[in-house]
Amino acid sequence: MKRNVQAVRGIDMVCLFAIAALLVCTGSAVAVVDTLEVEVGADGDVVSSSGSGYNGGEWYYYENTNWWNVWFDNAPFDADRWKEIDVSFSIVRVDPGLDAWAEVTYNWSTPEYSMVFGDPPTSPPLPPLTPETEEAFIVRAEQFIFEGEPLDWTFGSNFVADSIMIPDYNPQWVSIDIRGYNFEIVDGVIDHRCVPEPATLAVLGLGGVALLRRRRTCPSKDQSGRRWRSLVATGQGRQR
Repeated sequence: MKRNVQAVRGIDMVCLFAIAALLVCTGSAVAVVDTLEVEVGADGDVVSSSGSGYNGGEWYYYENTNWWNVWFDNAPFDADRWKEIDVSFSIVRVDPGLDAWAEVTYNWSTPEYSMVFGDPPTSPPLPPLTPETEEAFIVRAEQFIFEGEPLDWTFGSNFVADSIMIPDYNPQWVSIDIRGYNFEIVDGVIDHRCVPEPATLAVLGLGGVALLRRRRTCPSKDQSGRRWRSLVATGQGRQR
């Protein structure tokens, strides 16, 4: 009996370590922080831009959907990880005497793109693309980061902060997409993180094994007669 108690205690310590490892690993990430600024003229074309990203932060026009994209790279495609993105910027009307409209959203490359063009691809899915190819290689978020008429500098600017999570896989390429006319984005920052770090995946696996062992070994009731509750790792069940 004493040996059994010691064995259970030993397993309890393994479970505590596993839970701690799961919590730490779930929060760990490979992060990249990029910047962006862009001005769009009254005709809807990009007038000027600056910042980081693919090819020096160049914006690319996708004629099938009328979006302008700037691409950012962070780690190869991985079906066992996910992506978290935070973005912030100020948006303003350029010419206060003209109408203005702006739409800003996210997109990212699909697993199919990485499979077709190598792992990892050396460039994002760039135009020209057929409508079918663009749909196959690019996922564009349904939620807008910003949609509406920007203020002009006389009344200040619209400060925007938003975030999104891509839970099903980690895409190599993510993008900020814009369309509209007579607006400017300044002080843009995009923080994109691959979660978790590759080195922590093994620890996550050990944690899961320890939890299964704990469930199989421990008695079904404690001394008070209450049933043990199963411990569930939350790393794979994240929601948008």
